Amino acid sequence: MPRKTINVDWNAVTTALSSGQMTKIEQFASQYGVSRPTAKKMLADKYGNNIIFNRGRAGGIVYNPVPLSPASAVNA
Repeated sequence: MPRKTINVDWNAVTTALSSGQMTKIEQFASQYGVSRPTAKKMLADKYGNNIIFNRGRAGGIVYNPVPLSPASAVNA
């Protein structure tokens, strides 16, 4: 059985992430009908170092469109 194709409106996702409307992986997963691990992989593949996933009760998605470079992170 072939895999289901998922069409994601990445512009809407980026807007939701940057405005703080999307803070949990579950929001993305339920919106697109995928599992949480699949949703996390999709977000990580799309945003790379611009996104951080925090675990725990207060955890969620942290989006930073301008990530720190490795050199500035060491000097900070």
